[in-house]
Amino acid sequence: MPLCPQITNTAVTVTSTGMTTTSVTPVVTATSTDVAVVQASANGKNVITYSSASPSGSGTRVGDIWWQYSGATVIGQWAWSGSAWTSAPITNAVIANIDAAKITTGYIDVANRIQAGSIDAAKITANTITASQIASSTITATQIAASTITATQIAASTITATQIAASTITATQIAASTITAAKLATGTLSATNVEAGTLSASVALTAQSGTIGGWNITTGSIYTGTLGSPNQYLSASGGALFTGTTTCSALGVNSNTTLGGTLTVGSTTNLNGQTNYTGIATGSGSTMVLVSTGSRVAYTTSSERFKQNIEYITTPGWLDKVLAMKPITYKTSEDFTTAGEPNESQYGFLAEDIYDLGGGLEKAVVLDPLGDPFSLSYDRLTVFLTLAIKELTERVAELEKK
Repeated sequence: MPLCPQITNTAVTVTSTGMTTTSVTPVVTATSTDVAVVQASANGKNVITYSSASPSGSGTRVGDIWWQYSGATVIGQWAWSGSAWTSAPITNAVIANIDAAKITTGYIDVANRIQAGSIDAAKITANTITASQIASSTITATQIAASTITATQIAASTITATQIAASTITATQIAASTITAAKLATGTLSATNVEAGTLSASVALTAQSGTIGGWNITTGSIYTGTLGSPNQYLSASGGALFTGTTTCSALGVNSNTTLGGTLTVGSTTNLNGQTNYTGIATGSGSTMVLVSTGSRVAYTTSSERFKQNIEYITTPGWLDKVLAMKPITYKTSEDFTTAGEPNESQYGFLAEDIYDLGGGLEKAVVLDPLGDPFSLSYDRLTVFLTLAIKELTERVAELEKK
């Protein structure tokens, strides 16, 4: 294809005053292809318009550019599509990167233009972020690195109970010995604020006055009822314990104990000092020992008025059972002796042996809470001994008759 129209030379003869002159007149012939090339070349010089409002579009060619401005700032670039202005922004394919030094005014207000983790404490000028810049509830425990906030970062009185979510502070968050009585407001700690089982003997409690479980507390005593004539009373100064009209003075190990009422013991009780009982415990199977002027008298509740469904034992065979009993001599184990007291040989039986004989003899054995033989009720053994003696006497009488 030719790059320009073809030119054809044609000879023309002109006669003037007898002179003949030959001249060449160019004749231009052009094809449609040639015209299109020339038109495209002309169209390559597109128009760029700089205005605040869009051009009308009249006489606008495809590819014309419109730069829209507002004030002194270009706010958009548009290209004519042939029928309308379409946005033609400059993208990252055109701009490889923008140096931060090139941004002198304005700001970046789209969060997704900031790479996650790209802003750290080193990028933030001290004291530029205050509480007013932080949206409510936007900072949670997951946004705070462990141990990054200490007491020096928290202004006095800025954290109150309303800022602390329920159950977020536990014993593991409180350093040992950091909370003292001076940190507790008067009246803020009551029985309803103390979880059951959280106070043990290792915790020191000091009470000046008040009530615990029905007990009245003063600076020198705890009591029920009226302080002048209490039902129960413990004096901190004199060490005296009062129960009704009964006084236990100097109560302790190896001390003297005086009981003026009824004593009910549900488990084993060891009394190593002098014990004076002015009353006798009653009830099924109970035993009381009266100690007076060094003598010991044993009492059991054997009166008929304490028993019911009474039947006399007449069945034979007790002699053989008694003969199967194995008397022993023994000394008390060291764990159950009192230091300084002689440990002499004693006579008796093993509770296990009597229990294994059965046949009724096991009724004389006292069992421990686990159901194992613990001790012997020797007063009950006399019942079986009496039955054996009666049976032996009857046998002797029969032999004497013969």
